[in-house]
Amino acid sequence: MPFEIPTSLEIADGTYPGTLERVEPYNHPQYGDGRKWFWLIEHDGKLDSLSTITSGNTGPKSKSYAFLTGLLGRAPKAGEQIEDPTGTKVLLQITHNDKGFPTVAAVLPFSEPQQELPGIPR
Repeated sequence: MPFEIPTSLEIADGTYPGTLERVEPYNHPQYGDGRKWFWLIEHDGKLDSLSTITSGNTGPKSKSYAFLTGLLGRAPKAGEQIEDPTGTKVLLQITHNDKGFPTVAAVLPFSEPQQELPGIPR
């Protein structure tokens, strides 16, 4: 019987432009209900998909809350209903987990660079 060892997305630790593709409910057998976040990440001249799992918690100390803060560009307010952030462009901070696979460590707001600066001719 042959064995195939899984490969991971080859991407170095760093910060890369990315877009939230979608978020789906996820049920982890050990930890219960959560969310699976799917990101499109731009690196090395290509576009790849990367997913991350978080708990279902959206409290201020949760990873979901931190992701939403980066997606919104501000901290969510208590009781706020957030519209689907799918399609939002962000900066993704990528690290590798203890198994050697790339994961999203942080989601940071993305702002388009200014094309023209006031008072500075181009």
